[in-house]
Amino acid sequence: MPKQPNRDKDFRRRKRTSSQSSAGKAISVKDLLAIAGITTSAIAQHTVKQQSWLELLAGILPEGLAVHIKGCESRHGRLTVLVSSPAWAVRLRYVLNEHIAQIRAHDASVLTIVVKVSTQR
Repeated sequence: MPKQPNRDKDFRRRKRTSSQSSAGKAISVKDLLAIAGITTSAIAQHTVKQQSWLELLAGILPEGLAVHIKGCESRHGRLTVLVSSPAWAVRLRYVLNEHIAQIRAHDASVLTIVVKVSTQR
């Protein structure tokens, strides 16, 4: 005797109601960012902070090393520096540990420094 299908699972396609339809007014990126609580002024502030970190690192690092930094960010006491390759990441780790006092003078909340390899070229 063949096995009866489970009655609690309905595999038939359900029709969408008008409230669930995908057709409708498109939401702009600005509105989506506002819903998420991200404003253009917050983005501008973040960019200014990142630029100040890049300028500081360019000033304290040896010549030619700052060119390989792709970005940096300070969050929750951690300074994260993105570099172009693993070889430069190792070299930068050692140099940044030598200059930790200057980095903490710029921002006293920095407790740790993390150097990561950037996936973007």
